Amino acid sequence: MFKAAVVTSLTNDLSSIEIAEFKRRSLKPNEVRVKVEAASVNFPDLLMTEGLYQYKPDIPFTLGMESSGIVIEVGDDVESFTIDDSVIVSGKTGSFAEEIIAAEDLLRLKP
Repeated sequence: MFKAAVVTSLTNDLSSIEIAEFKRRSLKPNEVRVKVEAASVNFPDLLMTEGLYQYKPDIPFTLGMESSGIVIEVGDDVESFTIDDSVIVSGKTGSFAEEIIAAEDLLRLKP
């Protein structure tokens, strides 16, 4: 189980953000599970809570476009990353969580 900041409805005052608990799911062959150590707050994150950003995820959704952390699991087809790698994750949503699953091509090794 892990926790994440989830938008449950669109509002202009951030009141719809809740902390929710999720069960871990199995990885697809090209996916990587990362323990999030840091996540950035970007203006598009705020716009998404109001439905004003060009990308409009289905509700509910987990906020956060960028994060960094440590690889804790890799899918069977992942070739570029191994457990304990320190990485940066860039996607559309999902970073405001204790862990995130992302496709291998959305990760970069930290310099």
